[in-house]
Amino acid sequence: MKTKISLWASLLMTFVFFACGDDSSSSAENAVKKVSEEERCADIYGYDLNEVAWIPFYDETSFIKKDILNKATSVTYSYARNMETRSIEYNENADNYKILVMDLANSPSAHNHFMSADIDGCTYRFYEDEELSSFLKEQPDFEINSCFCSEEEGKFYYLNVKKGSDEPKFSSSSDKRSSSSTRSSSSYAGDSNSEKSSSSEYCSDSCEVVDDSVLKNYDVAYEFSDTSFLGKDFVGGYDASVGEGFPQGDGSSLILDGSSGLYVPFADVFNADEFVIETKIYPTKFSKMQNIFVAEPPGSNVSGWILRLENGKLRFLIRGDSLSWQEIDLPEITLNTWTTIRVEKKGSELNSEMRILVNGKVVHSDDSYYPMTNMKYKLGIGYDAVNQDYHDRYFIGKIDYIRFKNDDQD
Repeated sequence: MKTKISLWASLLMTFVFFACGDDSSSSAENAVKKVSEEERCADIYGYDLNEVAWIPFYDETSFIKKDILNKATSVTYSYARNMETRSIEYNENADNYKILVMDLANSPSAHNHFMSADIDGCTYRFYEDEELSSFLKEQPDFEINSCFCSEEEGKFYYLNVKKGSDEPKFSSSSDKRSSSSTRSSSSYAGDSNSEKSSSSEYCSDSCEVVDDSVLKNYDVAYEFSDTSFLGKDFVGGYDASVGEGFPQGDGSSLILDGSSGLYVPFADVFNADEFVIETKIYPTKFSKMQNIFVAEPPGSNVSGWILRLENGKLRFLIRGDSLSWQEIDLPEITLNTWTTIRVEKKGSELNSEMRILVNGKVVHSDDSYYPMTNMKYKLGIGYDAVNQDYHDRYFIGKIDYIRFKNDDQD
């Protein structure tokens, strides 16, 4: 059976020997584009083109497994925060994927669920016959990443690992869940040295060296420097997990492709009236709305804040208890350039200050007070983690780090 890759190679050879008119030229150009797309996907997701093959079916070694599991994680979490996906496997009899979902609620009725993902071409839907049934029926069809599923002349092909090759591995925090992520934030409210560990304990050989003298000033630090565990919090154990797509790492930064993001389960450490957020970003493409780091609650009457880009312009939004969103316009930033952003919210109702710095320069300062005591939803890195009506809020580019300090605890 010929793979897509060999098909594209044949098209290119045809052009070399027989090109004699506009039609041949057009076909060759399309073939070149397809080969280029194949190479781009291999570069993003870190696989060897010699170890994969496009075949007209999916199974246990198909790349779409991970794509589906990531979406299942996001969907089940939006249903209930106590729902957690644990595994996915191909069901040969039903020709679909079976997903184990654990109910972590402290209740006698809590039990495991098994969702199925039924594939239709390059889309799929989730099903379950019990508690999740009605909720899943309301969910839309989800598209499979175009790097792993493609249609050619009415037939669908799926990227699989060639027989004898290792199963594909992705940089996913959900693959290496640490028990530290379940710790109560109250464990860190006292002595900053009692529970926090140095970054070197978590670093693999691929890690960029992180200065512990810097990290000790924060309660949460996503350094994105361990390629085997991108969502690792190097300070407090508040690990992030894959929310959508396939976030990647290069040993120094988180790489987001415009359809990916990490989510952070809500913890009391983020329910801060006084706080500091600092991040360093390298956008490679601008769009209408691009989340960087957000506590972006849906609806109203819940506290939150949003750090994002809007068509290349930096913006910070904040909503205090029972208040509407207050929008702070900030300067435009440069594409394909590293930019450091720092947000500082200090003081009380009688003496407050909000400062925002870009590359060390103060670009905004005011004395407005926004009481922040009613936060409850998970946070998003690079995307909309709470699945709002307008969900297309993906960051495209690199994020060097994201750090957070709860100054209420001082």
